[in-house]
Amino acid sequence: MAQAGLGSASGYGSIHDTPLATKGYHSRIIERGWEKDILGEIVNTRIVAQAFDCNQVVEFILQPDVGPWRKYEDNQVIKPDTVQITSVQMTLCNQAYKAIKIDNNLQRNLCQFWSKFEAGFLDSCYRELSGMWHSFVLSAMVLEADRRNKGANAGRERSINLGTVGAPVRVTPGNLPVNLMNLRNVLVHNNRWKNGEMFLIVPPEFSNVVIQSEYRLAADISCCKDPSMLLTGELPGQLAGFRTIESMRTISAFDTTVNKQAYYILAFWKEAFAFYGDITEGRIIEDKDYWGRQYQMAALWGGKAIYGDAIAVGYWTFE
Repeated sequence: MAQAGLGSASGYGSIHDTPLATKGYHSRIIERGWEKDILGEIVNTRIVAQAFDCNQVVEFILQPDVGPWRKYEDNQVIKPDTVQITSVQMTLCNQAYKAIKIDNNLQRNLCQFWSKFEAGFLDSCYRELSGMWHSFVLSAMVLEADRRNKGANAGRERSINLGTVGAPVRVTPGNLPVNLMNLRNVLVHNNRWKNGEMFLIVPPEFSNVVIQSEYRLAADISCCKDPSMLLTGELPGQLAGFRTIESMRTISAFDTTVNKQAYYILAFWKEAFAFYGDITEGRIIEDKDYWGRQYQMAALWGGKAIYGDAIAVGYWTFE
């Protein structure tokens, strides 16, 4: 009798080398590496949760700006100022779907492990969708930040250089504290600084600079603090008052002028960007053309910077 995995005496492969072999599955599903879901922490979902339950477009009215008071003189003719309505419009205009075909034989072959397998691919569906949402939010934040909060002439006096395409800020361990304070000062100038509610989104390359800077003690994962950077992407402690999160989805581009990869560093108040996302449909249908079924899902999302002046954008390279 031929042994498992070896050819038989007749020269043909054994049954173990054919599709007729009975395959056994281990009880453990090997997970993929996923980036931490941070949307719930860095965007404003509270303000839009109910508004979008029945609407696709919502207008946010901005607080009116009445201007400065006028100096009064005796017998002066009063000149009234007018108040205008200004608003920001948020639209749910992004849609996607996912359909997965499952053959009945697959479920039979997995036996008691089917429920784990099903939970695994449904989790993968959500995480892929979450990744799309993350990229959408970070890109929109870069584009919708107030124009006075980015570029070479940012801040109240237009004197803060946050970097521009072709002339990024070269961030080194030595000048990192100054550049972090530049981002902070832009937000402070706009009266948008809220202690304990400020975030900084950076690429993994940022850690190479931090670990050599004066912030290295705060980033030292061997100290007594919880080593959250390894597990969640968030650096322990705070940098210049920011909760700092590493993200592989940080927006970047190769700057041909300096011949280096440049990164858009986001510094912001957590309420600045409103976001709504939901899996609006979900169903399992039996397919008439094969022995199996389909898992079908549809999603909808949208977002808007409702406090554009509470988002600052640095354009940095790392040395």
